[in-house]
Amino acid sequence: MRNMPNLPNGGKKTPCYFTPYRQVTDIEVNPGTSTPVSVRMKGFTEAGAGDGRLSYSVRFPGDVRVGTLTVYGWDKDEKQGISVDLAAGTDTDSDPNTKTVTRNVTLPGGLYRVALDLYKADGVLSRTDIAHIYPDLTTEAPYTISAADFTAATVDSGQTSLAEVLGSISGLASGANVPYVLPTGNETMGGASVSNAGPVTVTIEGSGREVTLDTSGGSLITVGANVTLVLKNLILKG
Repeated sequence: MRNMPNLPNGGKKTPCYFTPYRQVTDIEVNPGTSTPVSVRMKGFTEAGAGDGRLSYSVRFPGDVRVGTLTVYGWDKDEKQGISVDLAAGTDTDSDPNTKTVTRNVTLPGGLYRVALDLYKADGVLSRTDIAHIYPDLTTEAPYTISAADFTAATVDSGQTSLAEVLGSISGLASGANVPYVLPTGNETMGGASVSNAGPVTVTIEGSGREVTLDTSGGSLITVGANVTLVLKNLILKG
């Protein structure tokens, strides 16, 4: 897995562990001689190249309220993707202060984004890696996250719906940068328009919440002046 700057493991490359692929040729090596061998390796990015595996392990503080690992195609095409609720995953860690969730996932060969989002009461963490999945090979994605990796923030978990969060944006103080975490579930809402007198940034973690938008008014969500709106893990249906 290739890492982007300021990502897990200090920006170092995470090793890919390879298994034999397609063709094996016997090579005779004689004592006291060198035997040159040519090895051709080809990257696979196209759909239909064959399936490979992503093996991830995420270790994070036990007080994380919401955690998701999302894997989706680099070009957002028909490649299979996954979204994992880490906070609800099976804990394999013996330390009561941390949690470790592991899994092996089969994916079509190609490039994928691996997005990790964690929310505590007093901090957030959001990172994205690039994973290259090769047919018949395993790419390992280990994460070890500590409290020091989180950006300090007061996470608002008191809102119960997307409509409620959007309706509160106009009352935020100028310069606010507020993360909201919504509960899982379903809701139906009409079109919404958000703006603020001063610049604000609002990040909404949807926890897989499904929102059906009533588009009879002719609009979905209109983002007006001074608002940067980031939606994550929300399923929007028109």
